[in-house]
Amino acid sequence: MTAVLYRIDRHDTIVETGGAWDDFARANGGVPPAVGRPLWHFIAGKDVRATWALLLRRVREGRLPIAFLYRCDGPGVRRWMQMELLADRAG
Repeated sequence: MTAVLYRIDRHDTIVETGGAWDDFARANGGVPPAVGRPLWHFIAGKDVRATWALLLRRVREGRLPIAFLYRCDGPGVRRWMQMELLADRAG
């Protein structure tokens, strides 16, 4: 699978997408484009959002990348994916 890429600003708004973002969104019931929309619109569940908020804070504070494997299941499909979070060196 091609990488699904996105970049968020300091307010957690998606400012850029790339790779297979649109194709992946369409295949999973999403409606592209995502640019200009909050990241939180795409993350369901209070606990999951809290985890993501913690990860983003750690990356932003430490400026060190975080990489991990996670499940991203859809209707009738079980998927394992890898995520890498990087802080923008410019800001």
